[in-house]
Amino acid sequence: MLAPDGVQVAFTRLGVFIALTFIGLPFIVRTVQPVLEDFDPEIEEAAASLGANRWQTFRRVILPMLFPALLTGFSLAFARALANTAR
Repeated sequence: MLAPDGVQVAFTRLGVFIALTFIGLPFIVRTVQPVLEDFDPEIEEAAASLGANRWQTFRRVILPMLFPALLTGFSLAFARALANTAR
């Protein structure tokens, strides 16, 4: 895919990074998805009614609620990556 453009991916650090990203991404999705499903849209509406724009709503309302799930997902993905590279 990238070889015609002159970018060598196979058997390089970039290739390993891409592979570990795709392997670890499901860990992050599986931890964040339940939090997003339980998220009450009224909280976003309350932030908007108080004058927050979309970026402020994301940064001050949504991200703090997602942070524990994101941290867990990234930790699981990192542990999986370490287990793969330690062999």
